[in-house]
Amino acid sequence: MGGIVLKEIHAPDHFYPFIVNLLEKNDQELSSDLIPFIIWNRNRKVLEIEGIAPYKEHLLSFISYTLRHRLLLTPQYKRSLTAWSMCRFSVEDRKNSLCYFSITIEMENEEEADQMIRIKSMIEEELIFGLQGEKEAEEVLGFKPLGVDNRSYLIQEKIAHLMRGHSKDFGSEIMDYMRRFLVHVSSDFIEQREPYHVSRVIFTLFIMQKLLEQKIKKNSLIRHHLMKFLKNGVQDGKNKKSVLAILFSWMLQKNEVFDREHFLRALQKVDPSLHPLIHSYYEDKSSLNGIHTIYLEVERNGMPFHEKEIQKLRMELPVYAMAEIEKLIHPIFMPRNEEEILKNISVLADELKYVDDIPQVIIQFDQQNDQEIGFSIILARIVKPSVPSVEEILSAKKSVYKIVLERSRVVGKVRKKYPKEVLVFRLLLPAAPYLREDHSLDIHKARQEAYAELLRLFQDLRDYNGGMIFKQNQAYESFKRNVKDFVKGKELFVEKFFYAIRPVEALFRYKMEIHRLFLLALDAAKRTSYSFPEMMMYNESAFFVFTYPSLGARSKLLEDFLRILHPYLNKSLFFESVFLEITYAGYIIFPQELGILYPELEKIGLKISNLP
Repeated sequence: MGGIVLKEIHAPDHFYPFIVNLLEKNDQELSSDLIPFIIWNRNRKVLEIEGIAPYKEHLLSFISYTLRHRLLLTPQYKRSLTAWSMCRFSVEDRKNSLCYFSITIEMENEEEADQMIRIKSMIEEELIFGLQGEKEAEEVLGFKPLGVDNRSYLIQEKIAHLMRGHSKDFGSEIMDYMRRFLVHVSSDFIEQREPYHVSRVIFTLFIMQKLLEQKIKKNSLIRHHLMKFLKNGVQDGKNKKSVLAILFSWMLQKNEVFDREHFLRALQKVDPSLHPLIHSYYEDKSSLNGIHTIYLEVERNGMPFHEKEIQKLRMELPVYAMAEIEKLIHPIFMPRNEEEILKNISVLADELKYVDDIPQVIIQFDQQNDQEIGFSIILARIVKPSVPSVEEILSAKKSVYKIVLERSRVVGKVRKKYPKEVLVFRLLLPAAPYLREDHSLDIHKARQEAYAELLRLFQDLRDYNGGMIFKQNQAYESFKRNVKDFVKGKELFVEKFFYAIRPVEALFRYKMEIHRLFLLALDAAKRTSYSFPEMMMYNESAFFVFTYPSLGARSKLLEDFLRILHPYLNKSLFFESVFLEITYAGYIIFPQELGILYPELEKIGLKISNLP
């Protein structure tokens, strides 16, 4: 059959020689009455059944079903179908498409293989009967519900159908992905969903992964993500409930953790009425370039999902998911600096000059692990006859936190009569209450709690190294109250902005200017693209707010802007903060400096507009 011309082969290239070889084994023309035909190949106890038949969507399922449930599952035989494949093709001058199929059966021993060869004519007759007609295979499959194995075959067929036109691009990769998916999901997952939906999910997840690989290859400095939603029905006993399938793919760094619980928390923040389906969660972390793929189905009290709700998920879910990423941090090894401790002891002792001076305390962050936060405490006090010892205080008031007293010593006397006592100890707090939404540790909040506990134990105290921190926290609470109407759902953004303001004293002097700068930063956070410096004028001062990817290189325009501005930073108000991997930067240039800077800023083509 040297004249065979194949066309429209919807299969990987390596199937081509199999098809040609099989056609050449049949030395007659491809007339209608000779198709389908089947050829048997045997290698000891392994049998391969291959053939050509008119193309049908459920053909491979029918063949597998017939071999397993009609002819082969007799008690005396122990066998398994170890491999199966199918591809569609056309032959020149023939209208209807044909299909090449191959199924490998592994017998228990060679004697069993001999018995199967002897009854092969009966098997061929059964198969050919079903392959000849248009609907026989579907009718055979319709006699009873499909099991998990048969659904798997049907899923494979539908994936092969979806892969038409992509076989040269992906080859057998998608089949490997399919097998990995089917191994990880439960049998209930396969039985309760239509094979078409499962095959579409597998195909879509695979394509999303490939598209993401291309995006990362073009620009690896940005965390790309892809997301798709599929409406589906899941069989729950006799009822079918409406669910929404979420397919989410993005890149994670080596030190980042994001699993089912993180994803569910992000979903709840978008819509608390969503409930995940049991056994519907699937994740794939096998990609070498850090691509993390997630599949999850959610329902909402049996109600169907509308496009408006899906659009909300599409806009907000990536943002909340980004905030849920945990970063693995190596434990801190920080040996105690005894020289610094001795210096601080001397400093606090010098602060105690009069009998009525209140105790002085220095609180320093000391250690951190996954369970606890540790602070090093140096407390200096004047011991009068009525003052209880530190052991008596700790015994009577019984702190809920762990306190480890390391040393106690007298470093002098007031009026040569009242001892100055210095206590050095550690205060350990549980870490969990001080984790923020982005899983970072809020040291400020933990320090406040440490100071509050010291006040409870020792009553009046002066926080020697926390005066500015206290005032800064007071200013922050006031700032939060002023902007609360603008920042629903962005409380962490408010905190990062406020504590990034430099110089710190500007927080107390330029409250109105900082408020306007924050509103500009909040507006930049709502944009979908990165923004570049733009001069906005208010009360003769210039405001700049712009964003750029935290992992990416700065643009030339941005570099030119910062180069011009750098000599004047100590005379301006500015902030630079990272939120959800986007760097937000802002500056206020006051009138006395703007006159000098304006000509240079004009040269790099900055846009100018007025603030209301």
